[in-house]
Amino acid sequence: MSRITSVRPKGATPTPGQLSVKINTEISGFSTDLLERRRATLVHCLSDLFPDAARASEMSFWSGFRPMSPDGPPIVGPTEIPNLYPNIGHGTLGWTMACGSGHLLNSLISGEPPAIEAGDLALSRYLRS
Repeated sequence: MSRITSVRPKGATPTPGQLSVKINTEISGFSTDLLERRRATLVHCLSDLFPDAARASEMSFWSGFRPMSPDGPPIVGPTEIPNLYPNIGHGTLGWTMACGSGHLLNSLISGEPPAIEAGDLALSRYLRS
């Protein structure tokens, strides 16, 4: 399977007593395994960025899923099943697009005109010939 990987830290979030850092995104199916070379890269980068704070022995690692659609944009809108409105497939932009997607769904469900053209985000875009 192909992989998309970045080896530089992409974001850091300070919380009391810790620093959460995102380092890479991979297209890897349904595996949450974190390769040892990815851990080593993260430890190396953090040690360079925070030489007095990064202690490899105290680091913990986590890997999870960021579901994304095959063509990039999320799937938001009605389906052929009554009252089923998916809001899925945002990939790494889930938090970024959350409010806009929620606003769009509110408009579609309530029957109000949406602020943007919603047809290209619907699940039906995959059924078009």
